[in-house]
Amino acid sequence: MIGLTGNQKAHPVDPMVHLDIPYCEVPGFDPRFTSLDIYAPGRDGAHPIVIYLHGGAWREGDKSRVDMKPKAFREAGYLFVSANYRLSPQAKFPAHVQDLAKAIAYVHDHAPVYGGDPSKIHLLGSSAGAHLASLVATDASYLEAEGLCPCALSGVVSLDTRAYDIPALMKNLPWGGSALYRDVFGADRASWAKASPAKHVATGKPIPPFLLAYTGGDMNRELQTKRFARKLRRAGAKARVVPATGKTHIGLDQDIGKKGDRISQAVFDFIARSESLRPL
Repeated sequence: MIGLTGNQKAHPVDPMVHLDIPYCEVPGFDPRFTSLDIYAPGRDGAHPIVIYLHGGAWREGDKSRVDMKPKAFREAGYLFVSANYRLSPQAKFPAHVQDLAKAIAYVHDHAPVYGGDPSKIHLLGSSAGAHLASLVATDASYLEAEGLCPCALSGVVSLDTRAYDIPALMKNLPWGGSALYRDVFGADRASWAKASPAKHVATGKPIPPFLLAYTGGDMNRELQTKRFARKLRRAGAKARVVPATGKTHIGLDQDIGKKGDRISQAVFDFIARSESLRPL
């Protein structure tokens, strides 16, 4: 493992934690928005990687809000990465997903430095982060711009987003409820379609396997999740849906890594076997 470089910061207690690593620079934006944190397991060997994308309606949130995830994944032998991305309203689509693709490329290229295996990269996204993880895995253009493709991803865990098919979602929302999506993705249907993971699913694409979880209390999340899963399966991709019964939108994300948590166990089981599910 090499020493710290650039703006990278050492964790005050844990030398295996590396904070604020810049994965790219964008003029006019605070470099923190295009940085990531790496939590290495501290064991010899090349470890599978989990890249986490926070939620926050594409407008807020931070890579530091990881709750129990780093501890749980490191103990299980994973290299855990938490990535920031530019936020709206200053950033407009597709800036958020372009940043994610650059973060994935950085982790892919630098993984051996931190004890990670670049051939085993999994995405874990919550809410807005789930949308971005799903989009980068289905619209190959973003990773192709970085010299990769969705085939570089071993699997995607998508937690509780209702933005798999934005044009369909907009039909089910009142004008006031759709304002958030217009602010982030624009006002025209072409932009909504381009931002929709479901619109990029097609037979013959190397789409990684998906684990999709949704909470109750919002029929749009359940409907969007089940429809997206069906479309993935019809295209030949693997998709498992897990209802997060009794959990809140925020609680689902916060509980990942909690011992005895049913959804956490499903996530860890899925990631552990995703290599056998990914397309050849």
